[in-house]
Amino acid sequence: MTVKRVCLRSIRMLPKRPFAATSLSRAILASTTAVPFTRALTYTRVFGENANQAEAATPLSSSQATPTAAKGPSSPPSPRHDVVSRSRRSMLYVPGSSEKMIKKSQSSSADTIIFDLEDSVAAHKKGSARETVFLALEAAARPGPELAVRINPPSADRGLAEDDLDMVLPSHQLQAIVVPKVESEEDVALIVEKARALRPEGEPLALVLSVESAGSLLRMPRIVESIRKSLGQDPHSGDLLTTTAKAPVAEIVALLFASEDYCASTGILRTRDRKSLLFPRAHMATIAKAYNLSAIDMVCIDYKDQSYLTEEAEEAKQLGYDGKQAIHPVQVDPIQHTFNPTEEAVERAARILYLYEGASKSDKGAYGLKEQDGGMTMIDRPMLLQASAVVGKARKAGMRVPEASELEQKQGIEAVMSARNKVWFYFDVVSPWSYVGFQVIRRYQKLWNLDVTYKPVNLGYVMKFSGNKPPITVANKGVWMWQERDRAAKFFGVTLNPTKTFPINTMYLQTFLSELSPAASPAVFESAVETCFAAIWHHDLPCATREDLEAIFAKADHFGLGKDKVGEVLDTSMLKEARTKLQEEAKVLVEQHGLFGMPSMEVERAKDGEKVLWFGSDRFEQLAAWLEKPYKGPFADGSVAKL
Repeated sequence: MTVKRVCLRSIRMLPKRPFAATSLSRAILASTTAVPFTRALTYTRVFGENANQAEAATPLSSSQATPTAAKGPSSPPSPRHDVVSRSRRSMLYVPGSSEKMIKKSQSSSADTIIFDLEDSVAAHKKGSARETVFLALEAAARPGPELAVRINPPSADRGLAEDDLDMVLPSHQLQAIVVPKVESEEDVALIVEKARALRPEGEPLALVLSVESAGSLLRMPRIVESIRKSLGQDPHSGDLLTTTAKAPVAEIVALLFASEDYCASTGILRTRDRKSLLFPRAHMATIAKAYNLSAIDMVCIDYKDQSYLTEEAEEAKQLGYDGKQAIHPVQVDPIQHTFNPTEEAVERAARILYLYEGASKSDKGAYGLKEQDGGMTMIDRPMLLQASAVVGKARKAGMRVPEASELEQKQGIEAVMSARNKVWFYFDVVSPWSYVGFQVIRRYQKLWNLDVTYKPVNLGYVMKFSGNKPPITVANKGVWMWQERDRAAKFFGVTLNPTKTFPINTMYLQTFLSELSPAASPAVFESAVETCFAAIWHHDLPCATREDLEAIFAKADHFGLGKDKVGEVLDTSMLKEARTKLQEEAKVLVEQHGLFGMPSMEVERAKDGEKVLWFGSDRFEQLAAWLEKPYKGPFADGSVAKL
């Protein structure tokens, strides 16, 4: 397709962008008679020059500036500062050949949208995909997510990469290039060279380098240092050298780990527990931090299992990663929730910085921070740096950081906060609502200062002794229940996959948990409860026999207790006495505590000792009001749930 046809398509597609549809297109159309079409580079260089001429005549719209998430200094941050420091918690891939998916991506909350010209585009569609991506860049509403393009790898086909760059680099709205399969300095130098020729001055381009082989991983320090030297930067920190007159046209901002290609090139087998990739993931994150770069984690290929995605993202966060790639829009919100610091962590970090300022005025090198659990943590400079990093991430994510005046008012509340509200959470893993309640109460445990005891109960016995009836015995209610389950799964962010049969006999899971409770630490027991819920609602695993349970617990590495210890608990849980104990406990709970269904929570309020029974997974807002605690939605972080 000629440049003139591209512009005509642009005019039709961009009624809301008069500059892109008139000034820019007229400049190009006026020049096409004198432009040789022997190579894309020739006319795209003219494309960029004419764009600069049109830009000089037409001021940039204020909507083109990317806003900063937090309150900044009196003068706006420089374009380079925005490129280097912006948040990249989630980077969503969108096939460059699909106009439908590109349009849908515009409503995504992802920090970065990556229009892909590499793996997701068939060879015979590469040309048309480039044009589609260019138009998508020009049509994208601003402000919005960072707009990036993953080009074809220069290391594999330099010609394809050049064609990609010649088409997309002139776009004023392009903000980043993802460079796949980086194997040498030349792969990155190509982008820098093209950017110098085709990019407008003052619009620095972010470069994200993809690590896809063992050689790439080992050579990456040399590659980063070489490119930085060529751009007039310190090779290690990335700071501009005093001899550098102006900001570079492009800048390496992040390293990205591409697990599937890495496995293919090294022969590593990717396992569900990710242990086989632990070393290269950790190694790449270490290199990124050593060179003051962001680290972006691999794609989670199981996009339907939100719990697994969150687990994988949490692990990446622990390894030092700043964000994660996404291949489906449903992955974006869980990823961003995971990589955001919690509000509790932000407030604690703000307190550390506030108190440190006071301590520094009195020449104290270290000081004590009273924690919510009553303990005292010694704070020195290393912890100050950690707190500063947390506050920085919060500001990048647009989270609110407490002001000094607020922190002053809260100085005297530590003693009050040390009194904990007690919760007895009664559940049966057969109940999807129990799983929802289990996840939500864990999210609020610290925020509401809860001391939670998880109590496995047999729902069948509770129904029997209370005279209650299962909802599926009422035809219309049974139909509604499964619809409600699916809505709850989305609203609360809990995986509740359909099961082949229902109800499920969870007697042995419940007796096992009942017998395990006194023999395990609270953390181990909570892990076991999660495993039992996931066995049903994630994986629909059989749980009717001892062999079934042994298989489930083996996958969970026996909760760190060892196979023999778990086997002893299984022996006890299979006895008739274990079932009898559950039956007797259910009767007492019904007759003396008022239970009639699952989940149920008995909550004892710390301030006055009042004890109240709460039923269901949809009472948390009321519970918050009763406890006089903030309710911050299903994720306990203030984010808005989606259905």
